[in-house]
Amino acid sequence: MANTTVGLVRRVKTDAGWKHFPAAYWSNGRVKPDIVVVDGKKVKHEQGHYELRFYVGSKVAYELLKNAAPAAAEDHRKRKEA
Repeated sequence: MANTTVGLVRRVKTDAGWKHFPAAYWSNGRVKPDIVVVDGKKVKHEQGHYELRFYVGSKVAYELLKNAAPAAAEDHRKRKEA
């Protein structure tokens, strides 16, 4: 069976360069704008963009969602997962 897991990540600029971090969610399931989860803590990063993380076979792939709002990015994730 194929792996159909799709995650929403935000690629942000850090002191060590560009890195992927999972997007943070409110308790109602909406995405928190500009907030990512770093080592279990929610951190605000202004500079960055959303991407979808999924698998092609056993390899991780990313789909760029340039200039997507948090709600639109979550909508893309749900459609890709379905």
